[in-house]
Amino acid sequence: MKILNITFDTRVKILVVICVIIALTIISYSFYYICIRENKEEIQPQKIENIEEILDVLCYEAKYDVTVNANKTTNTYNVAENVDLENNTYNMVIDETLTISINSNNTSVKRQNMEYEYFTTTGEILKNNAISFSSIIECIKKISNKEIKGNIKRIEQDDKFIYQISTDENYIEKVKRIEITTQKENCKITEIKMYNSEENELYSMIFESFMVKK
Repeated sequence: MKILNITFDTRVKILVVICVIIALTIISYSFYYICIRENKEEIQPQKIENIEEILDVLCYEAKYDVTVNANKTTNTYNVAENVDLENNTYNMVIDETLTISINSNNTSVKRQNMEYEYFTTTGEILKNNAISFSSIIECIKKISNKEIKGNIKRIEQDDKFIYQISTDENYIEKVKRIEITTQKENCKITEIKMYNSEENELYSMIFESFMVKK
């Protein structure tokens, strides 16, 4: 019969190995909980059941391609927005080269290695920026609150809803009608088109993603 004899040095080594394993387990769990799990919880999107809930959107991130039709020319830009309407902070990146950042009345415009900073009224920039989804949100809010004249109606078409927002006022410059196309099942925004009074399409947005953060 063999007797296993563990010396003092061997016991110490085994104890050290066990302690290292426990420490690595704790570190791994802490890293997952703090750096991964919490980040996942922070960016969980909130669901929008219908277009009226856009009125309650306070903070969102969106990515889309916007096509601008003007003076017989057509240009398409990739746009990424990170907007907090509650705190009046606004960030837009166009084609990964032009960045517009707004915080209170301070506006920063950066293009590659050039940078400009100036003071302006945040509302004026958002109001006149037809390629920003925040302008559309504010337009819908003002029509719903009867601050400007207009109407909103919903058209059902196959597996989607088309929301038509019409106004005679010039809230978004030259835009008289907005069409927002959403999937019927989950109200996911897929496309937005904007028309002038002659029914010419001025802008169109094809959405890659739209996430409501609060």
